[in-house]
Amino acid sequence: MVIQKRILLSVSAMLLGTCANAQIPATMNVGDRAPAFHVGKWYRGTPVQSLQKGKVYVVEFWATRCHPCVAGIPHLSGLAQRYKGKVTFVAVSVLQWQDGSPNDTIDLVREFMKTSRGKAMHYNVAVDTKDGFMVKSWLGAGGFDYIPNAFVVDKNGRIAWKGDPGVLDQVLAKIVS
Repeated sequence: MVIQKRILLSVSAMLLGTCANAQIPATMNVGDRAPAFHVGKWYRGTPVQSLQKGKVYVVEFWATRCHPCVAGIPHLSGLAQRYKGKVTFVAVSVLQWQDGSPNDTIDLVREFMKTSRGKAMHYNVAVDTKDGFMVKSWLGAGGFDYIPNAFVVDKNGRIAWKGDPGVLDQVLAKIVS
C-alpha cells in the first residue's frame, strides 16, 4: 500500500502544471484524437513509433511495484493472444522512482522483465521517457493520477475508451467488431 501511494504521489506530482505545454492536451476525452506516442525505451515486442490509422491499440500504464498492475498481467496477456493481429497492446511503465531518479524506472523494469511475471507479458512493453511524456500527455490529459489505467485507440486514431484495464474484455469486443 505504501508503494502504491508513492506511485500515486509521483504521478500526481508529475502532472502538476504540465498541461500548459502546447504538445500536451489539457484534457483528453473519448472521441478525441489520440495524443502523440513517445516512449523512452522498449523492453519487449515490436517498438511502436507512432499510432497508425487503420490499427487498434491498447495503451496500458503500469509499474512493477503496483500490485494491481502486476496482477493484471495474465489478463492482458490473454487478451493480447485473443486479439493477436487485430489489436496492438503496449504496456508503458511509469514513475517507479526509488531515489527520485527516472533512471530507477529503467533499472526496475529491466530486472522485472527477467522474472517469471515479466516473462509472462506477451505484449509490447516500454518505459516512459525520463521527462514523463506519456504520463503527461496520456494519463494526465485523460484525467488519471493513478495506475493501472488503459486507453483504447480506434482505427481512426481516436480515443475509443479509457479506464480500468480489468474490463477491457467487453470494450475490445465492441471496438474490434
